[in-house]
Amino acid sequence: MSTYINQAKDSIKLANEALLETPPDYGKHQEFFRKAISFYEQELVGYPDSDESHLKMGELRLLLNDKVGASQDFEKAKELANSKASK
Repeated sequence: MSTYINQAKDSIKLANEALLETPPDYGKHQEFFRKAISFYEQELVGYPDSDESHLKMGELRLLLNDKVGASQDFEKAKELANSKASK
């Protein structure tokens, strides 16, 4: 697994931990999701046909309420034959 994917997963973990804080830190949560998206984008530089990266970015964009960006990522993942993207 690439370094960028590992970094993205670490950022997602930190985002989820920010939600578990009392009170939850929604700003930090969104910041970590944006950072994870940037790691997936860096992964796509080397592997532009990574359907999984497009799918994960779409899921993260949905969590950030970016429906247009999420739709674009899901469409690209679908073009690359990711069966989960259709859902």
